[in-house]
Amino acid sequence: MEYNLADLWERVVDTVPDREAIICGDRRLTYTAADERANRLAHFLESKGVGAGDHVALYLTNGTEYLEGMLAAFKLRAVPVNVNYRYVEEELRYLLDDADVKAVVYHRTYEPTLAAVLGDLPDVQTLVVVEDDCDPTDTALDPIEYAAALASASAERGFAPRSADDLYILYTGGTTGMPKGVMWRAEDVFFGALATLVTPPIERPEEIAERALEGRTRCLPACPFMHGTAHWMALSTLYSGGTVVISPERSFDPAHLWELVAREKVNFLVIVGDAFARPLVESIEHLDPSVDLSQCSVVLSGGAILSPSVKALFVEKLPSTLVIDGYGSSESGGQGQSVTVAGSEVSSVPRFAVNAETTVLDENLQIAAPGVVGKLARRSGTTRIRRRRRRRSPRSTASAGRSRGTTPASTTTG
Repeated sequence: MEYNLADLWERVVDTVPDREAIICGDRRLTYTAADERANRLAHFLESKGVGAGDHVALYLTNGTEYLEGMLAAFKLRAVPVNVNYRYVEEELRYLLDDADVKAVVYHRTYEPTLAAVLGDLPDVQTLVVVEDDCDPTDTALDPIEYAAALASASAERGFAPRSADDLYILYTGGTTGMPKGVMWRAEDVFFGALATLVTPPIERPEEIAERALEGRTRCLPACPFMHGTAHWMALSTLYSGGTVVISPERSFDPAHLWELVAREKVNFLVIVGDAFARPLVESIEHLDPSVDLSQCSVVLSGGAILSPSVKALFVEKLPSTLVIDGYGSSESGGQGQSVTVAGSEVSSVPRFAVNAETTVLDENLQIAAPGVVGKLARRSGTTRIRRRRRRRSPRSTASAGRSRGTTPASTTTG
C-alpha cells in the first residue's frame, strides 16, 4: 500500500464502515455509504472517458457532493480542481482553460455562467449537474443530473492500481496575477496538509487504520470547500476516522451555525478570519440558552489572521475552547499557529509558534538571524516553486513536491 489519497480513504472505510463520515442536512452518510457514492461517480466519469491525469472541475458550494467529487477523482487517478463559484465569466473561462478541465460537476445555480463560457472550452466533454433551488435554464447545455449519474453506475470499487505520485491540485485565488494551480504529489500533500488530525504521524500507510479506530473529531468547516482551508480540514477529519458536518445553508447565518454546532456536537469548527469570527462571537449572547456549545473545544481560523479583540471575546464567551490562528500556504501546507485560551494574555500583535519543518531565510536564502525579517521556508515534502507548462496539468502552476532543501513560501492558504 502506498500513500495514495484514494487508497488511504478506502483503508479508513474498511476499518470504520458504519461510522458516520459526512452529514449535511437530512443526508447522513456512513463511511460505507460515502464510499459507494464516490465509487458510483467515479465509474460514471470513467464511462465518459475520464481517467488518470484528467482534470475534473468542482463548481459547487459546500455539500456531500463536493467531497464525493474529490474522492471519485482520486479513485480514478484523476485530479479534482476547485473552482471559485464567485468568479465572473472571464475568470471562470480562464481557470477551466488553464486547468485543461475535461469534466465539470456543478450546482444548477451556476449554469448560466458556465453556459456562457463553454463555447470556448472544447475539451470539456462531460457535465454533471447537482440540483438545487434553481430551475433548469434555457441553455444549450445537456448535463446529466448527479443522482441519475450515480444511479447508472456501479457502487463497487474495481479501479486500477494507484500511486503515491498521483497529482493533487489546489488553485490559489490569484493574490498576484491570475489564479495558479499548485501541484502536489499525493504522498506529499497528505503529510504536508491533510494529515493534520492524524497524530503522531503514521510511519506506514497501513497504520491509518489504527488511527481511524480512535477518530472522534466532529469537524464543521464553515468556510467554502472551494478554498484549501475547508477541504484540507474536511479531508484530514475523514483520514482520521472522524465526522465532517456540513452546513446546508447557502449563506452565513451565525445563529444557525451555532445551532448546528450544538445539535451535531461539533468539537472542531473551522473558519477564516474576522469575517466569520466576529459575527459568530457577537451572536453567542443572543442564542437560546438551550444551545449548548460546551463540546466545541477548538475553533481554528486559517487563511486570515484573527484580531486580538476577537480572540479575547471568543475565550471570554467560550472559556473551554481553544482558539487557534493557523498560517501556511497553498504550496507548503500549515506552518505554524497561535493558540489562545481563557486566562492567557492576548498579544496586540500576531505571534506564532512555527512547526519543526519551518524556518526563516534571509535575502540570500540562509537561516536568518534573530530579529531579521525574512522569508518563511518549509523543509521536507516541498520543492522549489516553479512555473511550467505540461500536458494534463495546469498551464500556470506552482508546484509542491519532495525535496531535501527548503522552500520559500507565501503566508496565505487557499
